[in-house]
Amino acid sequence: MLGDFEMEDTGMAIQAFWVLNEQYQWLERAQAAALIYQEVPKVRWGGRLELVQTDPPVLIDGAHNVPAIKRVIQAVQQFNYQSYEVVFSAYADKEASKMLEVVQKLPAVHITVTNLTDTERATAPLKSQHGITYQANWQAALKLALVNADHRRDCVVLVTGSLHFISQVRTWFLG
Repeated sequence: MLGDFEMEDTGMAIQAFWVLNEQYQWLERAQAAALIYQEVPKVRWGGRLELVQTDPPVLIDGAHNVPAIKRVIQAVQQFNYQSYEVVFSAYADKEASKMLEVVQKLPAVHITVTNLTDTERATAPLKSQHGITYQANWQAALKLALVNADHRRDCVVLVTGSLHFISQVRTWFLG
């Protein structure tokens, strides 16, 4: 898990486990502690700041609302990339314009907005936004972002938006 927010979430889950274990006495304290130390390092959450390709680096995250996109942007900035190619798609009811305002704060960022191809709730094209490219087909948008990243210095591709979109992209990369 790459982001600080994931560590915070993990801490919350561990605390909840402790409270429930104390309440229901599932395990002795030593057994519970051993289980935590054994299992937490194995946790993987596909589609949450997940590195799906290394050259160029591609991170995917299902940041599907404004608070989530803020956390993802904070997290990717910790990696100190020089530039960013962002491919974004979200449902129309998820404040996409506000989410894009957050993404635009990244340095040297190029954003491509794309559609979800198999849903009626897909984001309407946000063609009028300054500094944002629109590409109807998400696969084409992603391929262009990868080409652009190859030509930019220390660039990461960040694919973000709806969880449905991220699941499609994740399948495209990982099969």
